[in-house]
Amino acid sequence: MKQGLHKGVGVERLGLELALAQYQLGQRTDSIATYEKIITEIPNSALSKNNLSMILVDDQASESDINKAHTYVADLEKLEEAASLDTAGWVNFRAGNIAKSIEVLEKAVSLAPNAAELHYHLGFAYAAEGGDIEMAKQHLKIAAESDQNYNGKEKAKAKLKQLTI
Repeated sequence: MKQGLHKGVGVERLGLELALAQYQLGQRTDSIATYEKIITEIPNSALSKNNLSMILVDDQASESDINKAHTYVADLEKLEEAASLDTAGWVNFRAGNIAKSIEVLEKAVSLAPNAAELHYHLGFAYAAEGGDIEMAKQHLKIAAESDQNYNGKEKAKAKLKQLTI
């Protein structure tokens, strides 16, 4: 994949596959660099911006990473697509823009009401300081009780437990 990418063959398709494989193998920095290369060559690659933004706000995120992710989400907020809106909402949450996060995540959930991970993100946004705890519990309950497996399910369960004590 790297050889094809360097030769300019199928930059987006190969790049997306390579970046995903790198991230899954624990090569976070390489994955970020690959997504950034795709975006440099294909500035309108919404999928690359989406995936890169989610990596930049993962559990290893620095403040700089979160700020960088925030630069990509303005484009994602314009899309009428649940996954992109979820990413934009989660980045806003991680950046401390709670009201904007809730607004965008509510739209994402309305487009994909059965997507447990979206409820997890929205629940965390509602649970933020000064938030609506009842709405947080409602969304976290959906996320925690879902049969779907997603990154963050255990966090959703723990946060729900914390809020119901």
